[in-house]
Amino acid sequence: MKKIIIILSTVSVMAIAAFIVFVKVDNAASKKTTVNETAHTEKAVKENKDILFEGKTDAFQNLEQLENESVIIVRGEKINEEKTYVSRSEIDGAVNAGYTNSNFKINKVIKNEENDNKIIDGSTIPVFESAFYDEETDATYRINGYENMKEAKQYLLFLLPEQDGMYATRAVTYGKVPLDTDDLEIQTDSIGEEDQSQIQTLEDIFKEARQKYKD
Repeated sequence: MKKIIIILSTVSVMAIAAFIVFVKVDNAASKKTTVNETAHTEKAVKENKDILFEGKTDAFQNLEQLENESVIIVRGEKINEEKTYVSRSEIDGAVNAGYTNSNFKINKVIKNEENDNKIIDGSTIPVFESAFYDEETDATYRINGYENMKEAKQYLLFLLPEQDGMYATRAVTYGKVPLDTDDLEIQTDSIGEEDQSQIQTLEDIFKEARQKYKD
C-alpha cells in the first residue's frame, strides 16, 4: 500500500486550512474506483465506492477543550442539501477536493462568541460538509471518514466563524455530534491502527456532549 499526496486547496471554507490529504490506495479494491488509473488509484471501502481522504486537522482531547475553542455552538437539524461542489486537477482531471453545502435549521443557540446575527434560534444557515458525491466518477469522497448529516435528524454542531458564506464544523469530524443515535456517523474503517485512539476520544467527547446538550 502506498500513499499519494494531494493538496486540497480550493475555494471557500474548504480550505478549512487547505488540507494536505493522503489518498490511500488499495489495489484489491480498485475495481472502477480510480479517477485516473494512470495517475492515482484510491481506496474504496464499500461497494458504492467511498473514496477516503486523510486530512490534517486540529484534534481535541476532551469536550471542554472543544467547547472553549469553538466560537459557535448550536443544536438543530439538517433541512436539505443545497448543492455539491467538486474540484478537479487541471493536469489529469482527477477529483482533488469538494464539499456539500447543506442547510441547517438552528433550534437552540448555545454559544455565539462572534455575535453573528445569523446565529439565532429558528434561523437556517449553510453548513460546509466534508463529504460529497461526484456523478462523473460515481463515488462519494470523504475527508477523514466524514459522513454528511442526515435530513430531519438532530445534531449538535461546533462551528468555525462564517467564511465564504458557509459555516464549517470544527476539525471536520469533531464538530458534528449526532443526537438521535449513539453512532459516531464516521467511516471508521478509514482509520488506521495508529489513529484508533482518536476514535475512542471522539466516542468520549460525543457521549459527554449528548449528556450535556441533548435536552
